[in-house]
Amino acid sequence: MKLLIIHITDLHIKKNTHYSVDKIDDIVRKIKRENIETCIFLFGGDIVNSGTIPEYEQAEAIIDNLFSKIKKDTNLKVFAFFVPGNHDIQYNEGFKRDRDHIKTITSEKYADMLDNELVKFSNYSYFEKEFYRRNQSDISIVEISKLLTKICLKLEDIEINIFMCNNSVYTYFDANDQQFYDNEKGLLLLENDFLIEDYRNNNGINLLLMHYPLEYYNDDSRNRFIDEIDGKINFVFTGHIHSDNNSVKLTTRNKTVFISSGEFSNSSNDDSEFTILTYDSKDRKAFLMNYKWEKENKHYSNKRETQNIEIPHTISSLNGLSLATEFTNEFYYDITSGSHSVLDLYVFPPLKYDLGITKESKQVYNYKKYDDVSRKFKFIIIKGAELSGKTTFLKFLHSKMISDKLMVYLEYKSLNTNKETVIKNEFFTQYGVNSFYQFEKVEIENRIVIIDDFDMVEKKEMWIDKLQKFFGKIILVDGESILLSSKTSKDLKEIIEEDSITFTIDNFYKSKREELVLSVYKSLMIRNNIPNTISKEKSFLLKFENMIKSNLTLFSINPYMLTLLVDYLFNVGGSEDGSNIYSEVFRANITFQLNSVTSKYKITNLNPYLAIIYKLAFDVSKKEYNTVKVSEVENIVENYNEIFGTNILCLEFVGLLKDSRIIKEDGNNLYFASKNYLAFFAAQEYVKKSNYYDEFSNDFIYLITNLFEGVNDKIILFIAFSQQNSRIIKEIIDKTENNTKQETVMNIDEFMFLKDSKDLIGDLKQVTKQDREKIKKRQEKNERQIVTQETKEIKEIKKTEKLDDFQKKVISIQNYTMLISTIFPSFFHVLEVPYQKKLTHLIYTLPNQLLFLLFKDLDDNKNEIIDQIYNEISKEIKKGNQEMIKNSIYQILVNIVRGIMLAVYDDTARRSVDQFTVDKLVNGFELINSGHKIENLMIKSFSIEKNDKKSFEEAAVKLYNESKDKEDILVMNAIKLIVKRYVYDNEDFSFVKDDRKFLNAFFDNRSINEIQKGKNIKDSFWFHI
Repeated sequence: MKLLIIHITDLHIKKNTHYSVDKIDDIVRKIKRENIETCIFLFGGDIVNSGTIPEYEQAEAIIDNLFSKIKKDTNLKVFAFFVPGNHDIQYNEGFKRDRDHIKTITSEKYADMLDNELVKFSNYSYFEKEFYRRNQSDISIVEISKLLTKICLKLEDIEINIFMCNNSVYTYFDANDQQFYDNEKGLLLLENDFLIEDYRNNNGINLLLMHYPLEYYNDDSRNRFIDEIDGKINFVFTGHIHSDNNSVKLTTRNKTVFISSGEFSNSSNDDSEFTILTYDSKDRKAFLMNYKWEKENKHYSNKRETQNIEIPHTISSLNGLSLATEFTNEFYYDITSGSHSVLDLYVFPPLKYDLGITKESKQVYNYKKYDDVSRKFKFIIIKGAELSGKTTFLKFLHSKMISDKLMVYLEYKSLNTNKETVIKNEFFTQYGVNSFYQFEKVEIENRIVIIDDFDMVEKKEMWIDKLQKFFGKIILVDGESILLSSKTSKDLKEIIEEDSITFTIDNFYKSKREELVLSVYKSLMIRNNIPNTISKEKSFLLKFENMIKSNLTLFSINPYMLTLLVDYLFNVGGSEDGSNIYSEVFRANITFQLNSVTSKYKITNLNPYLAIIYKLAFDVSKKEYNTVKVSEVENIVENYNEIFGTNILCLEFVGLLKDSRIIKEDGNNLYFASKNYLAFFAAQEYVKKSNYYDEFSNDFIYLITNLFEGVNDKIILFIAFSQQNSRIIKEIIDKTENNTKQETVMNIDEFMFLKDSKDLIGDLKQVTKQDREKIKKRQEKNERQIVTQETKEIKEIKKTEKLDDFQKKVISIQNYTMLISTIFPSFFHVLEVPYQKKLTHLIYTLPNQLLFLLFKDLDDNKNEIIDQIYNEISKEIKKGNQEMIKNSIYQILVNIVRGIMLAVYDDTARRSVDQFTVDKLVNGFELINSGHKIENLMIKSFSIEKNDKKSFEEAAVKLYNESKDKEDILVMNAIKLIVKRYVYDNEDFSFVKDDRKFLNAFFDNRSINEIQKGKNIKDSFWFHI
């Protein structure tokens, strides 16, 4: 839900005051243009000029007029709330109070004199009550103290708490001169009864409205005020100073924004000001705008750049307990190197769950469903792959449940100390208390313990028995999936199994990945004060998805890695400094895992351990299997100690790798937990050896020549992106050129299997919502298959004996294509011209070599293939026109082959193109045949630069018309499909004027309209079409 908060202060209305129609109408216009359901006005004092009844009557008329105009022109819910200012007081004749008198008012005198002081606010109080009676009589006002009241607005899914503080008592005033004097800053006192009760408001915001800014309080009152609002108030609105001044006060628990608006004057000069705060409860984001009247233009304009504000969540628990500041900061905000908060960014993961013994498998996709399913179970077990987000999920559960449960979080390391007092100590630490009575007075069913990595606890049975005495629900992370396996004692297994539910966190495939990427992206835009639009979001998401789709096997698509990728792509993704996303993100990922366990082994310098890991991975990558015996590891460790004079213990080294989940254990053997880990670490050893290239040249030549073996293709990529010089890059280019020069390059113009087809793509039907869902599901299924294939047979590195020569050749060309196109954008600019030409040549030849290998037999065996398919399907269908059926089979095959051809060009272009390389690619190669022209057009279509878009459109029209003249249906169809994909990718495409004229070159109006309807799709669609 979105709502608007308008802060107006210092109106100084007199009995003859009138606001111009232009000013009132412009405020209404600004409200109407916002897509909101509720508008709240906060009037911050000095509503009138001298507190008289005629002035309040005029104020009533002015505000009623404003409200009636808003209600007439909109269907909004409109509310208004007030506090008095020093001008809203009516003083008796002859009254005088100077600053020396104010200085004599102690806290005791303040309370004793307060009733008499409040009499002076009688006219204001009557005005306020009458306004509430006429306009919002159903709202109840709670009096917290004589000077502090509270109103709670419950609006759909959010709650707005508004605290109104009268801090205008004991004003410095001389009735004889009818003159108000500005209180000397630092004189105001805060009443002793100023108390903001602890509340839980994770869905809404909490506002405090008062007239005098904070600096008018004395030191003691100011400090007490800050302590009292700490963790409770999101925005404090003040007036009095007649100028806007917005600041953020960092308190111990949260961030409070102080907003001081300028004078809302009715005069004809330019100093009439007010502030608008827009709040979105879904994202917990607020946008702050300060408006000032422009006399000449007769409207209010935003006088400074819109400020974006993130609203922290309130962390409070049962019985008035609140989490300690230190624990909150570490627990919620120290993820992804502290750059994001789990509460701000969290996207609920896809969860599979099994119900105890039945093992009935289902899925949940949101917290409500999770809560419904898990509520009745005592034990909740969380499983998932390494870095799948198990710990972050625990933190999310903690934040969702803490408002009505007493939550205690434990790490496995604290349980392995076997100290009886661990539960008490953690409770004291997490809640900042020193009495266990506050724990015990909470009923046991309302106490929940969360334990990370419980599978690594040594005395599991003893701790389960102890924890059950303190907690009604126990949430456990079982990373190694041992709690309900044969590795667990029978007694413990029976205790847990009969009252448990197991949730497994799945990978972040297509839908959930997009949700998380946009969440992180929007947060980064706000943190960097960059105005955001839906167009920018879609453009970034497209760029991100292109990267993921092209390199899915290089990344674990888990939330931690995805957050790092978004962060990197947002900050340096467009730079031309040679830094690369692959090695940087992967290195950060590895470092995070290792650093998470170094304290256990008291390791302060990881470098020696990394050096040993590099050597270990290098040796394993050359073996047939991804396994190594502990004795082999001992030899590597001992050799390192002997050379460098270190004293690293093998058991400590192995323990570090096991605890960080980089390697796993299988009996007497160890193996790397993923092929990417193995490739990354092996690549680092190759990089070290590159300094002595001549000595180790055979290793490099073998690696580049045999890309079909094991993880060699991954090692090469990681080597390339770890290099600070271009020597290895040149070697890769030379060896790729040499190893592929004998392969035939497909000439599309001579590929008669496709050229013989004369079916021109005509009408293009709309891609419906159902179609999009089907495509998305198929994409997720394909992603799942890729990731599954990547992780299965993890111990088996080399499969060369299972491959024939043709398969080896296809895999090699495929890997060379991926390698060359991936390194192109990062290294093209650092290479000499001859190597730039070689690299560009390979971008055009490798995809066509791959296509030749895949389809070289189609021309010779076209009829045999069609006959074979016909014979198969004729068994299942009724007899029909044989020639017609065979022609249909042929057209289906043409569509498939054309789709594969375009997919190969598409994949190569996505990897190769960035804003610095597109010009080199499209102009650096002589286009000999239609295949080159199609690939060249595909490359142009991926450029994001405005001039390049124009160049693409002109090139597409020109090539289409040339092909039309030649009746080259193959090229015409390819261009049509590329143009359609280009339209879907281009967020700024308008379907009018020049854009419409461009489409008219390829499609009729009906097809264009269908494309426009289905433009929301962002998926690859070569096979779909």
